[in-house]
Formats: sequence, C-alpha cells, structure tokens
Amino acid sequence: MAWPSGKIPVENDIVTIEAGVNMVLDINTPIIKLLTIKGRLRFFQNDTAQDLTINSYIVFVAGGELIIGNETNPFNGTATIKLYGINTDQTLAYDSSIYGGNKMLANLGLVSFWGQSRSRNSRLRQSSYTGDNSALVSAGLDWVAGDRVYLAPTATQYTHSDYMTIASYDIQTGLVTFTQKLKYYHWGDYTSTASSYNGVDMRGEVVLLTRNVRVIGDDTMSWGGQIVTSDTIDDIGTLVTGQLFFSNVEVYNCSQENTFQAAIRFEGATTKHHLVQNTVVHEGHGWSFLSMTSANVLVKDSDFIGAKVIGFSIQTSYNITVDGVMQADVLKRKLTLGGGNKFVDKEGCFSICAYNGPEVCPNISIKNSVATGCTYAGFVVPGHKCGLSATQQVFRNNVAHSSEGSGAVIFPDGSD
Repeated sequence: MAWPSGKIPVENDIVTIEAGVNMVLDINTPIIKLLTIKGRLRFFQNDTAQDLTINSYIVFVAGGELIIGNETNPFNGTATIKLYGINTDQTLAYDSSIYGGNKMLANLGLVSFWGQSRSRNSRLRQSSYTGDNSALVSAGLDWVAGDRVYLAPTATQYTHSDYMTIASYDIQTGLVTFTQKLKYYHWGDYTSTASSYNGVDMRGEVVLLTRNVRVIGDDTMSWGGQIVTSDTIDDIGTLVTGQLFFSNVEVYNCSQENTFQAAIRFEGATTKHHLVQNTVVHEGHGWSFLSMTSANVLVKDSDFIGAKVIGFSIQTSYNITVDGVMQADVLKRKLTLGGGNKFVDKEGCFSICAYNGPEVCPNISIKNSVATGCTYAGFVVPGHKCGLSATQQVFRNNVAHSSEGSGAVIFPDGSD
C-alpha cells in the first residue's frame, strides 16, 4: 500500500487518509498517535490467510470507511485493531454534546468487520469440579488449542466464573482439556433440563471468547479501549453519520473504569441501522455495552462477559432489539466517599431504560437472553401493559441465574 506521505509511518506519527483515497492495508503498522480515515481503508485479503494489525492510540473514522472482510467473504486471517493509551492521554472531541475520549475507535463513518463464523457456545454435559483441568461439552465444535473459553457460575456464588485456555479438544467426544485448573464448581448433565423446568436448561454455559477479527486494548493501568459510534454536525454544518457492522468480532480489554465509556458505545447515533452479531466482548474494566440517545441497533447471538457495575445498558434510545444475548460476570467496583462512607452504586447485568430512572425508550425488545454472575440483579427492565403477556416483545423468554440478588427487577414502562 502507499501511505499518504509516500512513506511507511513511524511510531507516534499522525496519519490521515483523505476523502477519495482508497487504501489497502497489507502491513502491520507501528504504534501511531492518530489514524484519521476520511477515505477508505480496507484490510488486504486473498486466498492466503494473512495476519494484520493496526496499532494506534486513536483510530478516527471521520466520514470514511474502515473495512475488514465482508458478509459473503469474511476475513480469513487474523485482523487486529490494537488501541493504546492511559486515562490521562490526550482525548478526541468531535461534538460538544458527546464525549469522545481516548484509546478508542471513534466512528463517524462506516466500520464494517466480518470475521469467520465460530461455534459460539455449549452446555456442560457433566459437572466439572474445583481442580479439574477438563470439561465435557458438545461434540462437533470447531474449538482448537489456544482458544479461550468462559465457564459461567451455576450456583448461588455469583462470582464463581472461570476463564480458561484450551489445551486440546476432542471433536468426537466433546472432551476439552485446559492449560490450567478450574477454580470453581460448574454443574452439567448429559441432557437438557428444559422439559422439567418450564423450558429452562440449567446446565452451565461454556462460551467461546476467541475470534479472528479483534479490537483489543493494550493492557495498561487497567484502562481499556473503547468503540464509539455517533452522528454529528461537522464544521461546515453537514450531518455526518456513523454506522457499525460487527459480525464474529472479539472485543477484549475494552471499556474504561468509572466512566460511561463502554466497550461498545452508541451515543447520538440515530440515523442509520447498526448490527452486532455473533460477537464476544470480554474482560473489560467498565461497562460492556451502552446505547445512549441512539436508535436502530440490533444486537443478536452475542456474548458480553466480564464487566464492572453495569453490563449491558440502554438509555433514552428507541428501536433497539436485543435477541439471544448473554451478559455474564458483572462485578462490583470499590468506591468510597470522604470519611470512608461507602458509595451506593447502581448495578446489574442488563440495565434497560433504568439507569437515570424510568426513561422513555419506545420500541425496545429484550428477548431470548441470559444474565448470569450478576451483582444486584440480572435484568432491570420496563414491564408491559396488563393483558399483553402473550404478545408483548419488550421482555420475553429471558433467563437469569446465579446472581447476587433478584433475577429481574421490573418497573413501569416510561414509554407508555
């Protein structure tokens, strides 16, 4: 590829791909300070799988396009966006009402990432015990040595999650061995319990954390990366819109402690439609997902594992569908006020139109989803009008288990 300067960037360079420029990335970049994309930047792909990485403090898609694979031809190598920085680093501001921040992929254009499809999860087919270095899961999965998996808690101890690295997997039997020993007990059985418990399968979930397209935060001072999609008005008064497509993407070590900067954040993004599917967000330092004053977002068949205080949050948004999503391992944070008094925190796995009190959120649907390993509650969600239980789609067919408090806290729908 030919960089705008005609030279390959060096560390701490500031690089801009101007509007009308169509570039193909076929090398790994050094750690650059700011990459601004006004044109198009696409990861190179052919029949030979290639591993490519963008290393940057900030990647700013400013009306341009950042493309990795596509729906019909998912990326076949390993593609990585690695974000660098600490909380005191210089921030990016692009709208007076939206806080951008640092260590981020900021999207005011098109970000479209399509990775290879993977076997998303399994149920435990027999119980695993503290000290075991193996588990029995479904046969026929595509899991391989080096993949990482998450084992959800299955008892009343909501903090009993295990993060494991696979040493081997037997595709015929489903026996998976790990490079380390389990810290906790996880219940399993060869057959589902759904027929005995009103459709609920009580066997422990095992979730794959590995994908070949990744956005990761450099592990520095517990300050993760972030991905934010927004709409804004540019300097000449033109509406600039962000659009996000994530399919089979891994987001690791993202979200920023004690802030609203979730790993994946939509803020003020109301114009276009967005899709997050078959994606895993894991081991962040703050919130996993936030839709704030946004619209037209579909999140389906995805897993959000490992967060602080709040996992998945929707605030004052509309036309948001959450279908087949798992939010797990949401832990408390340590906060104190002057004099040593403890701060009473708002907590939960799913916080739906609730964080700032009952909020107006028309056309919100949370269905077929699971909350486990949650502080306070699995779901904090609006209810529905009486008499609509058979047809309503606001909150339907969801399961919460192994949480500190309630499975669900239901409050009147502020949109009614």
